Amino acid sequence: MRGKERVLLGGGRRRHAVDVVMAVALHVPDAQQRDEREILLQSDPRLHGQVLSAHEIALAARVAALSPVEKERHFTFEHDGVLLHGFVDALHLGPPRALVVDYKTNLLGETAPEEIVAADYRLQRLVYALACFRAGADEVEVVYHFLERPDAVVETVFSREQLPELEAELSTAIARLQAGEFRPRPSEFACAGCPALDLVCAGPRLRGGSRAPAGEPSLAPA
Repeated sequence: MRGKERVLLGGGRRRHAVDVVMAVALHVPDAQQRDEREILLQSDPRLHGQVLSAHEIALAARVAALSPVEKERHFTFEHDGVLLHGFVDALHLGPPRALVVDYKTNLLGETAPEEIVAADYRLQRLVYALACFRAGADEVEVVYHFLERPDAVVETVFSREQLPELEAELSTAIARLQAGEFRPRPSEFACAGCPALDLVCAGPRLRGGSRAPAGEPSLAPA
């Protein structure tokens, strides 16, 4: 059980770290990226193992072998009158299966990666899958790679036959949000830099280690 959400990096540094890790994982021959990687590793040695892991594990080789693979691919689609949009770290939209890879910088501690995905990223994973189905994919594989450990890879495959079920779950989540029925999920990542933290709001301490029920809308780190 996690006492509270722990995130290695927040804001721009997290995005920068993922960019460098992706450059290594995708074997991007870019001198500037290599220089940025060295600067980043020197500034935060904790990332060294993460970058090496991203390069060495089978997932990196698999992604590097696919063509084309788009980095930070934007998506937009409408559902129940709501416009959903976002970005995926890496996307291969090739027949018959789309592959979405999302690199996470969460510190896992003793928590199983599968537990974190199920509790914090269930709706995000669902939205990724629906975006790919809307783009024409027959199957969608969504992979979460927690960079703290090379073996912390959570893979889920969705088929087009599951589309009605996925759309129904998203409709339920949207209806709850529109009705104001959602549980705020403060975390170190989401609350970092908030001027109200510790003044009018206890932030991450409000969580108390509890989790929202599966499928309940929540605010989780990206």
